[in-house]
Amino acid sequence: MTQTLPEKVTIAVRAEVRRQGVTQRWIGEQLGLSQPQIWERLHGEIEWRMSELERLAAALQVPVTKFLPVVAA
Repeated sequence: MTQTLPEKVTIAVRAEVRRQGVTQRWIGEQLGLSQPQIWERLHGEIEWRMSELERLAAALQVPVTKFLPVVAA
């Protein structure tokens, strides 16, 4: 089964969050969202907004492209 772009983004975010060992609460504080709202995003219930990805990337000190998979034409 082929993953959708939002699914790929969520997988990339989850991988970086695990790599850095940050909590959902910490992410929520950085983004101004509640822990349940972060859970919904990390589990694919709600798609990430580009503005959220940009703020999260800045907080994690990684380029936002880390969350954006390369899409073949």
